[in-house]
Amino acid sequence: YDWYIHGTCLKELYEQTKRLWRPEAEMQAIATMWCPIYHGILAILIAMFYGAWRNNQKMGAVGSANCPYKKSILGFGLWIGLFTGTIAAAGYIWMPIPAELAQAWFIAEVAKGVLIGIILNFVHSRYEVA
Repeated sequence: YDWYIHGTCLKELYEQTKRLWRPEAEMQAIATMWCPIYHGILAILIAMFYGAWRNNQKMGAVGSANCPYKKSILGFGLWIGLFTGTIAAAGYIWMPIPAELAQAWFIAEVAKGVLIGIILNFVHSRYEVA
């Protein structure tokens, strides 16, 4: 997903701001080592958050009971997407990037969060131990 979004869809915006990024060869060398670690840690953390979220749903957690996303498959993914999207788009505050790039990061992260929520819900529903 990230390769497609950043390497294809946003490639032109990255070209416009190439003075901010590492040279391609250096980025590839660093990404080869650190991306699997980063994504592995993120996957573990998000799966743990999802487990806690599901447990709260089962226990009828108090709070926003009228929220339409409380028990939906989109609820968790939307929450994760908004969280990571806000963090990604915040780069606009510190870096001289076009607002369009920050907005694209936000939208891409929200979409990715929803996708993550759908996948986690599918896996959890399919392999849930009674």
